[in-house]
Amino acid sequence: MRWRGALRKEVVDLETAETIGKVRDLILDLPSGTVSALVVDDVVLDWSQADGIGRNVVTVERASVLREATSQVERDAIAGTSNPLSKPVFTEDGFAIGKIGDIEIDAVSGQVERLLLGDDEVRGSRLIGVGTYAAVVASSERAAETGGLDTLTRVELHGLAEDRGIPDRATMTRQALIAALS
Repeated sequence: MRWRGALRKEVVDLETAETIGKVRDLILDLPSGTVSALVVDDVVLDWSQADGIGRNVVTVERASVLREATSQVERDAIAGTSNPLSKPVFTEDGFAIGKIGDIEIDAVSGQVERLLLGDDEVRGSRLIGVGTYAAVVASSERAAETGGLDTLTRVELHGLAEDRGIPDRATMTRQALIAALS
C-alpha cells in the first residue's frame, strides 16, 4: 500500500454499511517505524482498529472506534503539518538525498517498507524522524554497515564513489556503483 493511495479513501462502518469519513493523513510512530493511526476527517482511527485497508475503502467494525486526538503528534497530523510527502530527505550527517514522492507501507502491519524518492528509494528502517521541514534517515555509513551497500540510494553511492576517487562514477548505474565500491 502507498501513502498517497490511502489518502481520500472512504471509511466504511461495517455495522451500518455507511461511509463515516475519508482518510486525510496517516500518523507515523517513528520508534517502531510503523503507521500507528489514520486521520479520518478531524478524528483518529488507530491502525489496530481498522478491520481492512483495501484498494477502495477502509473498513471498521463500528463508527465508535474513531476517537479524538490525544497527543501532539495526532493533533499535528489533523492540522496537516506532519505529512512527509514532498519533503526533502537528509541523512543524519546532512547529506541531501532527494524528496519523498511516496511511502510504501505493509497494509497488514503498517510497517514503513520504503521511502520512494523519484527514481530511487530508501529502506523504511533507515527513517529517524519527520518534521515540518524534512525527513531524516540514518547516515550512509551506518546504513552500509548494518545493511550493506544495496541499502543506499544512487545519490549516496555516487557520494561514496566520489570520496574514494572512483573514475567514471557519473555514468555508472546503481549496480555498477555497488560493484565498484565493493
